[in-house]
Amino acid sequence: MTEDPQPAPGAAPRHAADVISPDEVAALLDGVKSGAVATDAGHGAGGPVRPYDFAAGEHIVRGRLVTLDLINERFARGLRASLGRLVQRPVEVADQGAQHQRFADALAAASVPSALYVVSCTPLACQGLLVMDAALVGALTDAFFGGTGRDLRHAAGAEFTPGEWRLARKCFELCVAELRAAWAGVVPLEVALVRLESNPQFAAIVPASEPMLVRRFRISLEATGELALLLPLAGLEGVREQLQSVTPGKAGRPCRQDLEAALRDSVLQLETVFSRIEITLGTLVNLRPGDVIEMERPDDVVVLAEGQPVFNARYGISAGRNAVQVLGPAARQPGGRANTDRRTA
Repeated sequence: MTEDPQPAPGAAPRHAADVISPDEVAALLDGVKSGAVATDAGHGAGGPVRPYDFAAGEHIVRGRLVTLDLINERFARGLRASLGRLVQRPVEVADQGAQHQRFADALAAASVPSALYVVSCTPLACQGLLVMDAALVGALTDAFFGGTGRDLRHAAGAEFTPGEWRLARKCFELCVAELRAAWAGVVPLEVALVRLESNPQFAAIVPASEPMLVRRFRISLEATGELALLLPLAGLEGVREQLQSVTPGKAGRPCRQDLEAALRDSVLQLETVFSRIEITLGTLVNLRPGDVIEMERPDDVVVLAEGQPVFNARYGISAGRNAVQVLGPAARQPGGRANTDRRTA
């Protein structure tokens, strides 16, 4: 048997009659009408029909990258502590979870101006993007110079000042250090700055349709800003096996270290009750501006953490400010409440 020769370039195209004869077509139609030729073969997929963009070039993400979630949790904890030390006040860092987006869609969410750091990531063999929005840069700058952590300048799209750019660079360096520490138990990640942009239009690192892994972190002081990490999904293929592993690094030890680190970074509110008095409801109702309520100042007090007694302390003055000196651990009372003196007016 010989194969039919391919038509030569410029030759006339084949017609349907050259492939199947009219008699064969008539026989097939008769078979369909009589039921001799089955027409209900195959199985239809259940569920709703979803649109699919063949031009988007999206990759199929097989399985959840469990270790990558742990890495980002470590990064968020470390960044919270580092930023807190930088601005000398508590900073909340909340992981908003992972999203898969086209690069064009992810970049469109960035405001103008933003601090966009294009970085190279080894051994991921790709470039990534670290984005700080204007609200974050403004709030951190205000807190760094003694303010309350509000951002009032960038609501109208004001450009960054040289001081804000310098602080954004400090924050970027902290992010790089925390990324290295978070990835250390999986692969030794090296992050190097390639260039800096303030307009998202000039921060292209991959084609617009390239699928990206986007991780956003909401950072809160007095104001709330956002930090975003963008990595091409193709760059994670080389370490996919490590990122899908449930137990990265040494068994048991990383989990304990993470738990200890999370507990050390927990923020507690301490309070001290100096005195309590009891008065009648009638006395309370009759109080007027200028009335004096007498009470004694105790020498020893109890320091409470979230309402639980933790230390016995002595009241005093330190550097011109009210203070307490810790004397020792407090004895827990039944019910977990401190035994504070009640004095009757």
